[in-house]
Amino acid sequence: MSHRQIYNLISTISNSYLFICARQFRKSNPQIFIVLVAILWLIGLVTFIWIEFGCVYFACSLLVFILLSMRSEPRKPGEMSAYSVFNPNCERLAGQMTAEHFENELLRRNLPKK
Repeated sequence: MSHRQIYNLISTISNSYLFICARQFRKSNPQIFIVLVAILWLIGLVTFIWIEFGCVYFACSLLVFILLSMRSEPRKPGEMSAYSVFNPNCERLAGQMTAEHFENELLRRNLPKK
């Protein structure tokens, strides 16, 4: 399967009626949605532990969580990227740790004088 086919498959699944209804329910009742998902996940975990595939279920759950946690909508105009190479003029975010900061901390160059 090519990357494009996998992307199309994931796009088709995520735009199915079930996922659309789940997204609408999540927006209207976020606390109840989290509780329901946790209960369903625990039921699945217990079931897979019973059939001795608990580790596989947990690992796949982590991968699904990572995929679902990724941002799906594009950045808003003027919003900075977490990666400075994608920002205009390669600007860094405020408070971003850089090699210079790390080197100064490591070599203790910015210690206040006593």
